[in-house]
Amino acid sequence: MQLDPSKFVAEGLTYDDVLLLPAYSEVLPRDVDTGSWLTKKIRLNIPVLSAAMDTVTESALAIAIAQAGGMGILHKNMSIQAQADEVRKVKRSESGMIQDPVTLHENSTVADAVKIMREFRIGGIPVINGNRQLKGIITNRDLRFQKEMSRPVSEVMTVANLITAPQGTTLMQAEEILQNHKIEKLPVVNQDGQLCGLITFKDIQKFKNYPSACKDQFGRLRVGAAVGVAADNIERVKALVQAGVDVITVDTAHGHSKGVIDMVKAVKAQFPDLQVIAGNIATADAAIALGLVGDILVESWTVLDDVDHAQVRLIRSVEEVGRVNDQACSEQEQVDDLQCFGDRRLAILTRNEQNRFQRSPFAILTLTEKVAQDQLLPGVQVVPDGIEECDGFVAA
Repeated sequence: MQLDPSKFVAEGLTYDDVLLLPAYSEVLPRDVDTGSWLTKKIRLNIPVLSAAMDTVTESALAIAIAQAGGMGILHKNMSIQAQADEVRKVKRSESGMIQDPVTLHENSTVADAVKIMREFRIGGIPVINGNRQLKGIITNRDLRFQKEMSRPVSEVMTVANLITAPQGTTLMQAEEILQNHKIEKLPVVNQDGQLCGLITFKDIQKFKNYPSACKDQFGRLRVGAAVGVAADNIERVKALVQAGVDVITVDTAHGHSKGVIDMVKAVKAQFPDLQVIAGNIATADAAIALGLVGDILVESWTVLDDVDHAQVRLIRSVEEVGRVNDQACSEQEQVDDLQCFGDRRLAILTRNEQNRFQRSPFAILTLTEKVAQDQLLPGVQVVPDGIEECDGFVAA
C-alpha cells in the first residue's frame, strides 16, 4: 500500500504483519535442551539472568526466575544486612532439605514467633535449646488463638508425639512420613537429637511443580548478588557468602577500571571458590584485563567493528574448547597443543579460522608457544616471556 508522505513518516509493522516461516525439522520440543553454563560451576536450565541494576531484582523476583530455571541478581542498593537477608529468603524459599532452617529458642515469646512467621512467610518454626537440640515445633495452629504475646513458646508449642526423621532421610522417604502422619513439616535430627535440617511438604510439591528450577547441590534455589567497588564491599561479599549466595557480580558502569580489577583480585583472594561476574565492558582489552585477574565471567560483550582487534572469550573447560573446534573444523582448523594455566583456559585462532570467525563477536585465543606468529590473527602477539604469569598476549 502506498503511504501518504504528508501523513506518514515511515512504514511501521506490528505482530500481525510479520511471519516467521518454519522450515523442515527432525527435532521435537521435548528433545531441546535450553540449559547454559553461566560459570564453570553454575548451570542455568534456561539462559535467563536478571540485570544487576538497582531495584530490578529482590527476593520475590529472584525466586520466580530460579523456579523457571534462570537466576536473579539481587541489586546492591540496600544495606549489607538487608541484601544478605534477601539471599537467605531465596535460599530458604525452596529446598530438598532446608540446611539452616529458621529456629526459635525455647525461651522466645509468642510475639517473636509471630514476627518471624510474618517476616519469612512460614507456617512453622522448630524450637531448640542452647545445644540446638530439638524441643518442639510451633505452628500457626498453635498461635491461632493466643492473645498473650509475652507467653513463652515452650508453653504453647507442639511437644507430644513430635514426628522427626533421622539424618540421611531422602525426599521420597520424607514424603511418605509426611503423608502417613498428615503433617506438613518434618524436622531432621542427628543421633544426639540436634536439629540438622527441615523438610516441608510444600518443598516437595514445589519440586514436582517446578522440575526445571535452577538449584544448588543442596536443592536450594540459586541466587546472585551485585556488589560495587567501595571500601566496605569485601564485608558485603563476606556477608553474602555466609548467607549462601551462588555468584556475585562486581557491577559498575565502566568495568575496565583499576577499582573493578582490584575488587576482583581481593574477592578471589579471600573467596577463591566463589563464582564472580565482572563488568560492564565493551572492548577486548577490558576482557583480557579482567580475565587474567581470575577465573571469572565478563559481562556485557559488545562486538567491535574493527576485526583487527582480538575478540576474546574465556573458555571454562577443555570440553568447551573441543566443542568450539568441532564447530570450526572444515579444513584442519582444529586447535592443537592446548595448554592450561591454573583454571584459566584459552585457545588460539589461526589464520585458517579467520574467515570462519571474523564476523563472530568472539575470537578464541590459547596460551601456547608452539604457534608461529605468522599463523595468528592480526593484532595478536605471542610473548614467550612471562607466560607463566598468564600475560602472554596483547591486543592491538
